[in-house]
Formats: sequence, structure tokens, C-alpha cells
Amino acid sequence: MDEPLNAIKLNHEGQLTDDSWEIARVWINNGAGSHVWIAAWALEGPENFGHLMVDTMRHAAQAYADNTGMPPEAALQMILAGVMGDLRDDFAKLEQVAVREPG
Repeated sequence: MDEPLNAIKLNHEGQLTDDSWEIARVWINNGAGSHVWIAAWALEGPENFGHLMVDTMRHAAQAYADNTGMPPEAALQMILAGVMGDLRDDFAKLEQVAVREPG
């Protein structure tokens, strides 16, 4: 399958192996919200997903620092503010998309 037009171009030579699994895929539409797919079956439990999200936020903070010159600590604080703000929103607005184990 061809990658969608605006997919992130990956250069993962030597980093991914047969034991590597894609856990999440996140897309946004301009003004129309997000689309999120989670392979929950690939992790031992929700707590492990939380650890992965923290690692992802740290990587995102560094990416903002690399691309904007913003200090990574400031970027991380802004990311955390966004997370906390959204966690206060009504959970019922979530549209569920299940991703089942392959096979």
C-alpha cells in the first residue's frame, strides 16, 4: 500500500527489527479533529501505553526544539499544558476506532 501524501517519511535503517511493532498512528485534519489508531494488543497493558506516551512527549519536545529553537523544557511544559487541558474535556466526545490483533 502506498503511504498517504502527507505521511511522515521514515528513515529507520537499523532501528526496527522483526520484533518492532507500530503502536499508534495519529492524523489531524485541518479544523476537523484527529484520527487515532491504537494497537493495544501489542502492549502488556494501559500503563505501558502511558510510559510510551511520556517517551513520545519527550521526543516531541526535542523535535520542537530542533525545529523552532524553543528550549525543549519549555516545549515539554506546553505539551503537558495541552494534555492536561484536553484531559479535563468530556471523554464522551471520543469516537472509538478499534484496532484488532492481526491474523
